[in-house]
Amino acid sequence: MNSALGKNESDPDWGPLEIGHVLLMDIVRYFLLPTDKQIDATRQFQRVVEQSLDQLDLALMEGKKTVILPTGDGMAIAFFDEPLAPLLCARKIRIALKAEGVEFAVTMGIRYGPIYRHADINANSNVAGSGINLAQRVMNSGRGLCSGLKKCH
Repeated sequence: MNSALGKNESDPDWGPLEIGHVLLMDIVRYFLLPTDKQIDATRQFQRVVEQSLDQLDLALMEGKKTVILPTGDGMAIAFFDEPLAPLLCARKIRIALKAEGVEFAVTMGIRYGPIYRHADINANSNVAGSGINLAQRVMNSGRGLCSGLKKCH
């Protein structure tokens, strides 16, 4: 493919196809929050995730790359070489969200699948592939379960 935004096997900015273990998260009903509350929720959520990642067993993470992508109302974390990493991370995040007493609900989806690591248009680490797309579908399937609840975490 010759497209500047498409996969090109000979392009050194695209890594080889790998199996990624993806944790995808979104703040439920984010778009209904007033703008200042969106900013507060995003900051609080990012802080909880950062602390949770710091608490993960270093032996589990040592030498293994992760790619963390903000998505506006959530984030995707792709782990490589360790299938249990997204589950352990999701558990730590859930515990931390409850401990913080956050005012918003979070949906999560975990899936593994084929992923390419690449540099995005701003030269930041990024991932693409059906592994990410499937994680999004898994997460969205849980959204219906949270629709009638004030909190779903």
